[in-house]
Amino acid sequence: MSKDKTRKILLSLPLIPVAIAFFMLAATLFPFSDNGMTGTATLVEQTYGYSIEADGKPMVYFKEIGDSLSFQEILPMDSGKAVTTVLTEGCWVNDMPLMPSCRGRILVPDCNPQADSMVLIVNSRIHECIKKETERQHRILRRKADKAAELDYYLGTHSVQDDGFNSMAEYAVRIQAEKKKTERLIAILEKALDAKHTAIKRHTTYNLITPGTGKKTSRTACLETGEKYTHGFITVQTKDRKVPSDAAAIYINRVIRLHAATCDTVFAAGICGTGTRGFSPEKARTMISGGHAADAGKHNMPHLLVPNGSPVFSKYGFFLGISKDGRILDVKKKKDTDNSKRQ
Repeated sequence: MSKDKTRKILLSLPLIPVAIAFFMLAATLFPFSDNGMTGTATLVEQTYGYSIEADGKPMVYFKEIGDSLSFQEILPMDSGKAVTTVLTEGCWVNDMPLMPSCRGRILVPDCNPQADSMVLIVNSRIHECIKKETERQHRILRRKADKAAELDYYLGTHSVQDDGFNSMAEYAVRIQAEKKKTERLIAILEKALDAKHTAIKRHTTYNLITPGTGKKTSRTACLETGEKYTHGFITVQTKDRKVPSDAAAIYINRVIRLHAATCDTVFAAGICGTGTRGFSPEKARTMISGGHAADAGKHNMPHLLVPNGSPVFSKYGFFLGISKDGRILDVKKKKDTDNSKRQ
């Protein structure tokens, strides 16, 4: 090889990383086609509930932390889990700013963003909260006992020939069963009070919902990544780290961020009706809805067509942000994210 050729090669070497960086940056700025916009959106089922654990063993389950730190819809452990299930729209996201790095990551609005702080508050006053719940269950038990006594009196003074006797007898059986369950619940709560270590824990599961064959849908289990984002968003990740073949991921951690000016045309990939009463996952379909940007980052697209979590694009298909409560939000990863949970 001649000296001139060697010199040219050596001089061009520093340009190679620059060229690679340029093309990687350019790839993050490519606009999405209609199919690409549709492919960014997906449906995620979030299910959560709580348990009271005594010395590491679950004792009871309850659905929500209510007013005055009360335990809503509390059940003994062997009576099933009391849970809340919420369907939310999400979008496939790349974790790294300059290269495809989705690996099954989905950005979703956290359906219960105050849960962690509420758990900390309850656990700081755990004995007080359990004692208050025990007293509440004692009041319920007294009402059940009074009602059971009334029904016993009725059944003892009437015969099967009387109108409504069978209905009252069935009601009496149900009241007795509820009374016994309340008695068991009180005994369990009192045992939890006597334990060396008692705490409540939040239990959350996530499932990716995708259309299946016919009218069925398929569920793919997802895990929390531990990543927290601004505006109440989190990411979850499919257990197998795979994405459907028609999925398209956005760059959420962008180097260059685009914004819409007032009155600009915008589009959103929305799963119509997500989270509303009567919404059926089997009929879930992603639609491209159009509208305009307004002042303070707002848009005029209806929430029914553009649920929270919908990705928003410019009229040319460039990603702008995520829709939440009628605004186009520039969602960013929080710097203090706990990465210890990342899968």
